Amino acid sequence: MTSIRFEAVILAGGKSSRLDGWPKARLRLKGITLVERSVRAAAAAEAVVVVGPADLPVPAGVLRTRETPAFGGPAAALAAGLVALGNARDESDRAPWTMVLACDMPEVGRAVQTLVSEVTDDAEGNAYLGVSEDGHQEPLAALYRTAALVAAFDGEDATDRSVFSFIRRLGIHEVRMPADATSDVDTWDAVSRFALDASSPIDASSH
Repeated sequence: MTSIRFEAVILAGGKSSRLDGWPKARLRLKGITLVERSVRAAAAAEAVVVVGPADLPVPAGVLRTRETPAFGGPAAALAAGLVALGNARDESDRAPWTMVLACDMPEVGRAVQTLVSEVTDDAEGNAYLGVSEDGHQEPLAALYRTAALVAAFDGEDATDRSVFSFIRRLGIHEVRMPADATSDVDTWDAVSRFALDASSPIDASSH
């Protein structure tokens, strides 16, 4: 069981241009869509919001929103998710940490387990990013102090900006990840490597 309280923002609204527009969130692994795998990985969160298209099936009880304009990039999607969580929860009841996950990581559950085992409430710093074996920092498999993350985006237009342009000022700490924990699915070769199913989507809310 995690010792920290956190909320979660799951980004699920990209164009999937390298997958010919096939929505990555609807890819399935062992019959479960990647967006639902992400929601399940964040099951310990006090509140979860999925940022993506309105017709994307998500499990019951999950908040949903969309960045404006649509396809405004991951920073804009993250900003929209933070607003949705803020609107849904009393300020005094906000969790001190916010987990941010991209929905295109089939092994994201291992990333979440690593983050919550490494980060504690008395940890120094405001941003803990998963880092792959080859040293790649992943801002979309990360834990942030909620107040610092909200402040970083406050009053800013995040459209078409990088997530790093907001979080680098928070002071980044690296959390080493197990192999493939933050590997994403951007190409059809990756779909094959993870043995993902890209046939007709199923309704994640039925699980």
